Amino acid sequence: MRFFKILLITTLLLLPSLSKPEAKSLSMLYRGFNTLNTPIDINRHQFKSPSGQIENVTDWHGNWVLLNVWATWCAPCLAELPDLAQLAKKNPFPNLKIMAVSFDQRKSQEEILGALERKNLGNFAGYMDINRQFEKHMKPAGLPRTYLVNPQGQVVADYRGAADWLDPRVFQDLSLFVNSGNTSKISATRP
Repeated sequence: MRFFKILLITTLLLLPSLSKPEAKSLSMLYRGFNTLNTPIDINRHQFKSPSGQIENVTDWHGNWVLLNVWATWCAPCLAELPDLAQLAKKNPFPNLKIMAVSFDQRKSQEEILGALERKNLGNFAGYMDINRQFEKHMKPAGLPRTYLVNPQGQVVADYRGAADWLDPRVFQDLSLFVNSGNTSKISATRP
């Protein structure tokens, strides 16, 4: 119940700013990644890829993963997806996979992919959380939420809320993680 109250309040606060041209600068200020004190192992999780294949987190070992969770009913999620899609297309890090997982429960993957296609967002956001395993494990307090997963399959940082994913500070933060040898604890930049 608390989750829905927070979601409703957040949505109501952000909706008026989304219609204004300056909405991006007001509603999606970059706050930096929160480095977790203890990495969270997510190796047991599986996701259904946009092509319908089952992907295990262990399949990604050796690469960093920027894993965004979103839903079609979440206005801040929809506001940030275009920038996240551009980041995925321009990805300057060869050892970074950028993906987004839909937490929609009442829509099929085909419906999600159709909506992404109509918005010209590609299919990077067409992943599905099988049996809501990841959602139940991570228990995000709200959407959108973005997790940074190290090459060993552990969440080492997260970003809460919508972001301007094209902000140069995103590249700076990602570079600190992706180009470092230390994959469990890194201090991200803070504006």
